[in-house]
Amino acid sequence: MRLKEIKELIVIMETPYRLKTILTEISKVFGPNVYLVIAFDLTLPGEKYFRGKAGDLLKTVTEKKLKGEFVLVVDNKKQRA
Repeated sequence: MRLKEIKELIVIMETPYRLKTILTEISKVFGPNVYLVIAFDLTLPGEKYFRGKAGDLLKTVTEKKLKGEFVLVVDNKKQRA
C-alpha cells in the first residue's frame, strides 16, 4: 500500500461503522506496533482521545464497542520496535 511509503503523520477520516475494520487494516499494513491517536466524537460533549499502538487500540475499541464519528492520526514518521 502506498500510504506506508509516506513517512509523515497520516490523518484518516472514516465512517462511524468502520472503526474496527480500519484499525485491523492499519495493523496489517503498518504493523500492530504503529502509534496512533483516535479522536472520537470531536466537538461533542463526550469527545475522547485514545492513544497507543494499533493492536492495543483495536482491543480497546472492541471492548468499549465504540461507534461514532472519529479521526485517526497514524504516526508513520519513523519505524519503532
